[in-house]
Amino acid sequence: MQPMLPAARLNSYQIFLYRNLSRLDMEQFINQRVVVKGCGDRAVPEAAFCSNNTQLSKVARVVCMASLVQPVPYSKTYLT
Repeated sequence: MQPMLPAARLNSYQIFLYRNLSRLDMEQFINQRVVVKGCGDRAVPEAAFCSNNTQLSKVARVVCMASLVQPVPYSKTYLT
């Protein structure tokens, strides 16, 4: 579930980002290795980044954060 933020405090990019993240189909990430890129030209709000990663960690086998050298895993699901 996405955290609800007052729309008056969000700019159009943030509204676009939250709207599209909430519509993201998590089934495509089931038991997959996922690398989340956190850097780019536009800043991603921490709440959106955390919410997305929380959703991914529930379904993905491994969720990694991109770094300059190699992906750094921060969430693993151990399959039995």
